[in-house]
Order: sequence, then structure tokens, then C-alpha cells
Amino acid sequence: MAKKSKARILDVAVAEFAAHGFAGARVSRIASASSTNKQLIYYYFGSKEGLYQAVLERVYDEVLEAEKAVPRDLEHDLLYWMDFHNAHPYLLRLLEWDGLSRAHATRNGRKPRRMWKASLDRIDKNRGVPGWPPGFHGAQTLIACLALATWPIAFPQVCRQITGLDPDDPRFLRDRRKFIGEFVQNLSSRRPSA
Repeated sequence: MAKKSKARILDVAVAEFAAHGFAGARVSRIASASSTNKQLIYYYFGSKEGLYQAVLERVYDEVLEAEKAVPRDLEHDLLYWMDFHNAHPYLLRLLEWDGLSRAHATRNGRKPRRMWKASLDRIDKNRGVPGWPPGFHGAQTLIACLALATWPIAFPQVCRQITGLDPDDPRFLRDRRKFIGEFVQNLSSRRPSA
């Protein structure tokens, strides 16, 4: 029973922190929406900070799990992450809030390091696979891939201003998928000669 109760609280807390960030999130709203009480939340998680850290841990677990199914070629890797984050927009929102308001307060724990290490290891293994440029700095390649796959989701208003379409509009997604394919093909065909 306690496991189900904790899971229900975390489900609600993910949405609350994604919508309002740490400062704007309210434990009372989480308690109400999860049909529990604040005392039980504090019993399970110790504090609002403890609940927030549990939410971030859940996000890292989701991304680590998603890492297991990433296609090897660059085009499909980028499309995989674009689709994944379109289906889970709260993940980016949590990370955005965390970066905006708590960048120096957030713990640099084992899970985020494991999450990013898994991505860096994947990039390293994929050198030489179609589309992956050889010799690029692994960390910078990961940052560039994240930007290509997730930027429209992170900044929907800018996409709307530029294209007139929301990033989840089928027309935008069609154009974005086409662009990513063309981008990777162009990148692959312009490899510098040794």
C-alpha cells in the first residue's frame, strides 16, 4: 500500500514541479491531487526538497531506461529522442526549472552522472556508424544532439514565432523530421578529409 501511495504522490509531484518549478510548487496541492495529506508526504520524503530530489531521480531513471532502446545511426537517434521528449515534455520542463532556479543547489548525484555517462558511452560506441562524425568531442556532440532533438520542445514559443506552428503540430513534426534527416545526410557527406 505504501509503495502505491508513494508512486501516486510522485506522479502528482512530477506534474506539479514541472508546471511550477521548485519555488512555485505547493506540497498542499500535491497532497490534495494525490488524495493524501502533507504529513504523509513529509513522512515519505522528509521535506519538499526530499520530494523534489525523488522527482528528479525518477526523471533520471526514465532517461536511463530510454537509453536502452536508442537506435545506433545518428538520424534515428535524434528522431528517437525528439519523439521521446515530445511524449514526455515534463522531463525537459523539470530540467529547465532546475537550471533556471536551482542550478547551484541541485545535487550532482550518482544518477545524473550515470545518465549522462550512458549517453556519452553510446556516442563513443557509435563513432563510425552512419551519420556520426568521427573525432568530434563526445560531450560537445551530446550537447549538440540534445539541442537538435529537444530545443523546439523546450522553447515552443520561439518555434511558434518562427514557423507559426506549435512544436507538436503534425506539420511542424513532419518538417522537423525531414530537416533532421537532411541535416545528418549533409553532415555525413561533408566529413573533413584526413
